[in-house]
Amino acid sequence: MMKGIADWNVAVFGVGAAGRALSCALLGDAGVRSLRIWARRDEAAEEFCSELSERTGGEAELAIRAYASSDLAGAVTGVDVVFLCVVDDALAELASEIALAKPEVVPGAVALHLSGYAGTRIMSSLAEIGFATGGMHPLISLAGATVERPRSVFRETHFALGGDRLARERARELVTALGGIPLELAPHESARSLYHGAASLLTGGAVAIFDAAERMLDGAVEADAVTRRAALMGLLQSTVRNLETGAASDILTGPIRRGDQATVAGHLDALRALAKNGEAGGSASQTEELYRQCSLAMLELVRRRGDLNSEDLDRIADLLSGRSNNT
Repeated sequence: MMKGIADWNVAVFGVGAAGRALSCALLGDAGVRSLRIWARRDEAAEEFCSELSERTGGEAELAIRAYASSDLAGAVTGVDVVFLCVVDDALAELASEIALAKPEVVPGAVALHLSGYAGTRIMSSLAEIGFATGGMHPLISLAGATVERPRSVFRETHFALGGDRLARERARELVTALGGIPLELAPHESARSLYHGAASLLTGGAVAIFDAAERMLDGAVEADAVTRRAALMGLLQSTVRNLETGAASDILTGPIRRGDQATVAGHLDALRALAKNGEAGGSASQTEELYRQCSLAMLELVRRRGDLNSEDLDRIADLLSGRSNNT
C-alpha cells in the first residue's frame, strides 16, 4: 500500500529562504512527521532543526534530525522524497555528490529541486541511481521567509511542475497538501526559461520600478521616507486589486491610457531636471530611461484596445523614443 504524505521520509537539502520555508510548511501544513535537514555547514543544519523543534513544541511523534555535511548517504538513504533547495549553480554538484555517496534508494523515491529555471537533466546523476527526478518551483517571493511563519507560506501559491511522471505525481500531491495550486509546465524546451523569465520580470521588475518611483517621489512631496513608501504601497496594492478584475489592457490608467502627450512630456522634463541637478541619487537618467521603456510598453496595451487615435499614440511614441522635438 502506498504511504500517505504524513508517513513519508523527507529530506531537505539547504537552509536558505526556500529550504526554511518549505521545511516549515512540510511540518505545519503537509503533516510530514519525519524530516531530515542537511546543509553545507553542520551548525546551520543543527540550529535550524532546533528552531523547528522549538516551533513545533517538541512533539514526540515528529522526527526532525540534522545530518552532517559529510553524511550525504545517511541523509538520503531510505527517503521517499528529497528536496534540493540550493542555488541553481550548486544543483548539479550537489546531485553528483549525493550519487557518489551511494545511498540506499528505496523504490519510488523522488528527487525534486525548487529551481524555476533549471530542468531535470541537471539531476541526471540522481536518476542514474534510481530516483525519479523533477522540479517543483513555488511562484512566490520568499525574501524574508522565516521559521516564525511555520504555516500557510505556500497556501494559494502556484507551483510549476516538471520532470518524470512519478516525480510530477509526488509533487502534485505535496503541492495540494501545502494548500498550493499545481501548474504544469509545457513540454517544449524553452518552456522553463519563458516561465522563469516571466516570474523574474514581474517580481524583480516591480521592485525596480517601485524603487524608481520612490526616488522620484523623494523630491516631490514634503514627507518622510516612511510616509512616501506607504503612499506608493497603497497605490501598488490598488493596482493589484484592479488586475484581479480584468486584463492589463482593460485596467490600465494614467496619461498613456488617455493619450495625454502634454503630461508625458511634463514627466520627461521633470526627470531631466532631476538629472541636471544631480538628484535622485545620481541615477535620474536611468530612471528616465526606465520611465520611457515602461511607457512604451503601456502604449502597446493602449494600441491593443484600439479606442484612441493612432496618430496621437504615434506622437507619444516619438516623444518617448526621443524622436520628437519636445525631447
